[in-house]
Amino acid sequence: MLFEIGSITKVFTSILLLEMEREKRLSPDDMVGKFVPHVKNDYLNKISLKNLATHTSGFTCTGSKPQSG
Repeated sequence: MLFEIGSITKVFTSILLLEMEREKRLSPDDMVGKFVPHVKNDYLNKISLKNLATHTSGFTCTGSKPQSG
């Protein structure tokens, strides 16, 4: 059975990030690369958890590279 949950997972993810911040386990300013050190991708060290949570990572629609500025 397939359940249509739409965008509700974004809310859960943001709540988990806030809870982990409250527990001092992470900071919204931490770079994504900190949590996936085995992945070699320079862009992961330029995008913060806050960028991801607020949909401001700078990636284009294709995800090819961050926008400057």
